[in-house]
Formats: sequence, C-alpha cells, structure tokens
Amino acid sequence: MSSERRFSSPPVVMVDATSPLVVRRGKQATITVTVRGHPPPRVTWHVGRKRISATTAADKCFRCDDDGDGRHSLIVLSVGGVLDHGVWVVACNDVGQDSCFVDVKTYRGFVSTRPYLHHSY
Repeated sequence: MSSERRFSSPPVVMVDATSPLVVRRGKQATITVTVRGHPPPRVTWHVGRKRISATTAADKCFRCDDDGDGRHSLIVLSVGGVLDHGVWVVACNDVGQDSCFVDVKTYRGFVSTRPYLHHSY
C-alpha cells in the first residue's frame, strides 16, 4: 500500500466577473468561471432552459472553453435576449456538486461608458 494519500474535494464554482454582467445584443460576450475540485469536475452551462456543454455547443450560438487549469468560459457568439434569464454553471465530480448563477443584462444600442461631465457657466 502506498504511503501517498489521495484527497478528494467537491467542486467549488467562482464567477470571474461582477454581477450583473451587462452585454450588448448582437455582440460577442464571454462568461468565465474558476472551478476547483478533485477529481477535476465536469462543467455544464445552462442558458434559459438549454443545457450547453463542450459536446453540445455545436449549434453555432455558443462555444465552451476550458484552459485545463480550472478556468471555464462560455463564449456567446451573438448575444440575444435569452441571456436576460441568466446563466447557470454546474460543476460536479464523484464527491459532490456546486452551481453558480450569473445575472446577465442585455441592452440594445449605445450605452456610454464615459463619466458625466458637469459644466458650470
């Protein structure tokens, strides 16, 4: 028997952005989370009632990315109103499961990111 002990830990999901995430309709958006756990958790994304994973993202609307070091991203190729219902991230392994909700707000048109300037006359 090996003296090396293997420890298992349930998944923990952490969002790498502020909430709500504000994105413009028709543009590309990326939602990134960090997932920890041992053995490495399987990650699925849920947009509205649709389950998205690396194998089901072939519908040309979404792409899943995993950097191999615990960072997982959902790339939304063209933002639509379905994101207004938010995005769930679910991570599970043999030890347990964790999930996280990402609040997303979409907008149409132009929103200024410049600070308001007040002029005195």
